[in-house]
Amino acid sequence: MDSFQFKRSDRVSQEIKDIISIILSSKVVLKDSGLITITEVKTADNLRFSKIYLSFINNKIESEELIKMMNSNIREYRYHLGKSLEMKYVPQIKFYHDNSFEEIENIASLLNKVNTKK
Repeated sequence: MDSFQFKRSDRVSQEIKDIISIILSSKVVLKDSGLITITEVKTADNLRFSKIYLSFINNKIESEELIKMMNSNIREYRYHLGKSLEMKYVPQIKFYHDNSFEEIENIASLLNKVNTKK
């Protein structure tokens, strides 16, 4: 058992990430969403629940509003996921906004302000 590098939930998370990225780019397209990036997928050890973290670039709609729209249409995402994911059960999924890029950008701008004042 020690020869495995990753848990099964990690491998399932990566597979879900790959499938959802295809779904977002081709099957379920949101108008004015800009570029959607899946930053992370966390799947529970029992493989029943997955949290999908997204970031947005050049979106014309507020990020939190996009997340609400996607979560209200979760059945369609799970339908497409179930067609591609080779598992007995399709995990329940929920989308979350990952604002870490915005925070990094904010910190960088604050550091730039401090450096220019010196």
